[in-house]
Amino acid sequence: MAKGYVVTARVQELAKKMKMRLSKDAIEAMNAHVEAHMKDAVKRAKDNGRKTIKGFDF
Repeated sequence: MAKGYVVTARVQELAKKMKMRLSKDAIEAMNAHVEAHMKDAVKRAKDNGRKTIKGFDF
């Protein structure tokens, strides 16, 4: 299993509360989404001379 960023059990729990299920590829897509957003946030913080990522960087 590949290393992920999202806690699968928690996301599945949320989906269950919404009366839905999640496939493995949905979790993989979420992990890719998180990584892409982190890369964008890091770039924005660095471009602004900061080493701290803030909420508005997302």
